[in-house]
Amino acid sequence: MASACSSLTSPDNGTSSALQQLFTLEPTPDRNALQKTATGYLATVLADPSTQEITWIKVNPALVSNETQALAVTLPNGKTAAFNLRDFNTLTAGIEGWVGYTPSTWKQTHAPASSAEMDNDPFYYLSIAKQGNRIVGNLVVEGQRYRIDPVGEGQYALVKVDESKLPPEGEPIRAIEGSIKASSASSAPASTHSVIRVLFVSTNQSRTKYPDYRLRLAQALQDANQYLKNSQVEVTYQLAGYYDANYNETGSYGAQLGELRGANTDLGRAVYLQRDALRADLVSMLSTFSEVCGVGYQPASSKQLGYSVFSCIGATLAHELGHNLDGGHGLAGTDPSKGYNHGYQHASPKFHTLMWTSHGAIPYFSNPRIQHQGVAIGTVQNHDNARRFNEHREKVANFYPDPSPDIRLWLYGTNGRGCFVHLSPGGSILLTWYTECKDNDVNPVRVVVRDFDSGSTPRKLCFANILYTVNSCYEGSNFSGDFVITDVHSGSGRPEGFSFTKRLTGPVYRVSYE
Repeated sequence: MASACSSLTSPDNGTSSALQQLFTLEPTPDRNALQKTATGYLATVLADPSTQEITWIKVNPALVSNETQALAVTLPNGKTAAFNLRDFNTLTAGIEGWVGYTPSTWKQTHAPASSAEMDNDPFYYLSIAKQGNRIVGNLVVEGQRYRIDPVGEGQYALVKVDESKLPPEGEPIRAIEGSIKASSASSAPASTHSVIRVLFVSTNQSRTKYPDYRLRLAQALQDANQYLKNSQVEVTYQLAGYYDANYNETGSYGAQLGELRGANTDLGRAVYLQRDALRADLVSMLSTFSEVCGVGYQPASSKQLGYSVFSCIGATLAHELGHNLDGGHGLAGTDPSKGYNHGYQHASPKFHTLMWTSHGAIPYFSNPRIQHQGVAIGTVQNHDNARRFNEHREKVANFYPDPSPDIRLWLYGTNGRGCFVHLSPGGSILLTWYTECKDNDVNPVRVVVRDFDSGSTPRKLCFANILYTVNSCYEGSNFSGDFVITDVHSGSGRPEGFSFTKRLTGPVYRVSYE
């Protein structure tokens, strides 16, 4: 299969340069033979009715890197696809994510100047999460979904998924405080973007079923963020943390959801302590129930309703979190008596959006301002999940104030020596306060920044002299993570979206974090 690599070209420019294959196909025993000896997660995959086909693959985890600008795949049926890097992110400590898309040839041919037409083909998608040398992946080629699954020590499988065999998504539990019908008088948000922190809870059963559950959950949240970004929803889900509950699943999915949010249940009390400590706006529990793929409250009109439970790892997470943001299920046709917060489907070209059902959906929520092959993927009257999400996002994001950890800085001067300092938000320090900085005579040029954390309110990191006549500042919002400033007075190394301002250039004696 390695020779297939030479036949693939870059999806954006059609050049003859070969792309690197994410995986190669390997000889695979037939399914009956596998089932006779399978144990652990492999046995789970083989027993799943939605597993249509399974093929051994050899993956190259080293390719999951921000240095890899494009990846290729070759499927067992001989079909090939190539994906351009769109985003590379740190999903949480130790887990990185790579997301790739395929440009829309329809747009290039029919509507190259259209701002409404999708830039990428919605029936192609590649999303990978990596922890060490272990990866999981979500792959869609011509609308057919595949999973890249680790199924044993060093063994990976490409799993072809029959989404028609997955359980349905449960009806949302209507919030007493809210309504399924979105008000036409809903106000526009005051902020340009919201960060919503999500806590994942696992059960005793789900940890047994999914050995790589943390990696899989991080990858599912990565997908949820991509779907929001595609749909022009100004929300970023941030992984607040994981809580491994000592909880044995009992009862229906509705009963589990009730226990999860219950103020007087053992599970609810334990989860609330974790949620409060991590300041998680939403809580989602991975379960193993098989009646439905997931259920959640609609809308999360208060902190007490910011909960969901799901059992199908994949786009179901984005769907259930969508209920929390007041997204409703699909509505056939139009109905002036209904709200505008429904999922959408279209017959020709054939597609449906994520709140209609996540099974087989394009990676978009309904939005009449976006088009696929000249057709809007929603209606103003009834099918505009994106609008409703944007209206409701601030309420959810404000269940907890933005967390404000200390920022950590490693400062290096031109003399090759450095020192370490840390600041709390709102803090300002003089380098002479730190013996290491003073003894090493550090006039910082290069700065390694760790734990810069801002929500919708921007934060600013500044480097100044005593009188602030020299002052270089890096300001950004909706960012949580690390970066490296290569020259404090040039702005080089700042994250995308950050602004840089400078007042003169000179020695730095003061650092502030506002």
